[in-house]
Amino acid sequence: MSDTTGDKIKVTILPTGTMHADLTWLLIDPSRMATHQQPAKQRDWVEVPTHVVHVEHPNGQKLMWDAGVPRDWETRWAPSGLGQFFPVDAASEDDWLDSRLRQLKLEPTLELDTISADTELMPGVTLLRTPGHTWGTMSLQVDLADSGTMIFASDSLYLKESYGPPPIAAGIVYDTVAWFESVDKIRAIQERTGATVVFGHDANQIRELRTGPGNHYT
Repeated sequence: MSDTTGDKIKVTILPTGTMHADLTWLLIDPSRMATHQQPAKQRDWVEVPTHVVHVEHPNGQKLMWDAGVPRDWETRWAPSGLGQFFPVDAASEDDWLDSRLRQLKLEPTLELDTISADTELMPGVTLLRTPGHTWGTMSLQVDLADSGTMIFASDSLYLKESYGPPPIAAGIVYDTVAWFESVDKIRAIQERTGATVVFGHDANQIRELRTGPGNHYT
């Protein structure tokens, strides 16, 4: 390949606002839980950053992975009470998805389809079926020329601590057995390819990644 980016897949990671939540929703860690000796142990109220991933393929196709959090989260989540547990209380005007699309000079197009297995969307870009958080949770594998393989785990793996080893499950898991199987699947791909695993809501990792617009991976 040449040293230009025009003939390479380009990936841009875009932060889309930060929620806060009790850590137990994301990590069932006994060392942080109340005990008989410490029944009033303080809870961990932690940052829960969100991001979307913009993939530009040299064949001209573009893909937006994940959707961040909604600008109208307070009203949209009010019936379920979700906003009480995951308030989006650290999002700037530039962070919302519609703002990110404008920054990239993009408009959404609506093409609906469903898949039930690992699916290569385009050369080097593969959706991985990784249920557990929900029955339909997926991860995104992108094989990059310069940066190597990246696996965007979304809600399949919230945090580096979730991945382990050993993996640590979360309070929000629909099927724990499927979740552990999905972690094993991601780990097998990571070990085979040397992939970088990008976790769905890791506050430390998102600060270490190159995030855009203006920064990208190839």
